[in-house]
Amino acid sequence: MKVSGMTYSLSFSPDGVHLAAGGRWCSAVWLVESENNLVTFQHGHFLRPVAFSPSGELLATAGDGIIHIWHIMKGLKICEFYDGEVRSVAFSPDGRILVSACLDGYTCLWTIPDKTKKKFKHGIESWSVAFSPDGRCFAVGRGMGYPLGFVVVRDLSKRTMIKWRFFASVESVSFSPCGKYLLVGSSDGFIRIFEWRHKKLVTEIHTNGRLWSASWFHSFPAWVSIYHGEYSAFEELPCKKHVSLALSRRGFMAIGHDSGFIEIIREGKVFKISTSPQNYET
Repeated sequence: MKVSGMTYSLSFSPDGVHLAAGGRWCSAVWLVESENNLVTFQHGHFLRPVAFSPSGELLATAGDGIIHIWHIMKGLKICEFYDGEVRSVAFSPDGRILVSACLDGYTCLWTIPDKTKKKFKHGIESWSVAFSPDGRCFAVGRGMGYPLGFVVVRDLSKRTMIKWRFFASVESVSFSPCGKYLLVGSSDGFIRIFEWRHKKLVTEIHTNGRLWSASWFHSFPAWVSIYHGEYSAFEELPCKKHVSLALSRRGFMAIGHDSGFIEIIREGKVFKISTSPQNYET
């Protein structure tokens, strides 16, 4: 698999069947098992985040202030939004709303396809964003390094906000499948699990490296971290100069390199998924 230029971002579809990648001038979607290219979308700019809708039918891509929504099987653009320098996007569980996080400190909610916009100011740079499973809340991870790191959770139904501070940039936020817990990954290499409504720290995991991404593998926290820029947190897997990493719930890991090449590796052959021993299902 290969995209033009660097592979800036990778994302597996919710069912793990497809993999999307964002490169310098295009985004592409592949079938994971066969590595067949389904569709390629051309862009006139660099791409940062890519994200699938919950149904897997739509793909959001963003770069240079423009967010595109594509219908994958039809190969058509559904709509586009104009925003700042977007670092992260996420769909609501019903697929009707897209949330974007930007380096200018704003987070925007966009309705699809009529493009209604709600804008929230969160101050410093926003790096990661995620919707809760019930779609009532979204979380934003922000920060510019020590000591400026924050997590903000907005409850859209109650119009309330919960905020707490970290001593490192927050680079990954993800709600557990049950919605009770929030996984927070920060640049100091720590993953922290919170009962977010009470800001209660449940557990803290040190990944022994700079955390690259963190999410949930079924009901277990899972992560990818870099040891001195050479290894991932899945045994000792050489990654060379990689730019992006993604983990699917079906046990695949995708590694995007600065050359544009993408490796897909199945669990058990080269790596072992690193997860917490505790299940956070309830």
